[in-house]
Amino acid sequence: MKGMAQHAYDLEILKYCSFFQGLILHYYGKNKEAVIYFKEARDFSNEDFDMEDKKKAYKYMAKCYQEIQQYSDAVKCYKKVMECAWHQGDTKSEVLAYEGLSVQYYYMGELQISLYYKDRAIRGKIEKKESQVKKIYLSALNYKINDQRKNQISLLHLGKAEGILK
Repeated sequence: MKGMAQHAYDLEILKYCSFFQGLILHYYGKNKEAVIYFKEARDFSNEDFDMEDKKKAYKYMAKCYQEIQQYSDAVKCYKKVMECAWHQGDTKSEVLAYEGLSVQYYYMGELQISLYYKDRAIRGKIEKKESQVKKIYLSALNYKINDQRKNQISLLHLGKAEGILK
């Protein structure tokens, strides 16, 4: 399936093929292999337009990392889910990320931190718009998105210049 998509040069198809291969491997308990495909799906997702797909990839990567007991990697993924949720203004995903963080910190033996995130998840406490932490995360994400746009524009100009030279 993925081999056919690579010949089509369609990133959207590649993204979904990678995501579904990751889901199938996760379903059959092959979580180490599934992480590789979820990372590919994340990488094929455009920062600007596919934030929902990127968020799903991070969520499933976190689940896989939990299954293979790499809890610190799962924490990183849930924090990325939270970052994507903030970018989208998706409070439901933010609360679910808090729940995931609570579980990971529990497994790591960090009970105080686990209780903090559990409390946030149960009470539905979301980060305020004027929160410094949220502003820092979002400004870093916006910088990354703008940098990606500049690179896309540069590649577009390079392609046009290459066409002129031929």
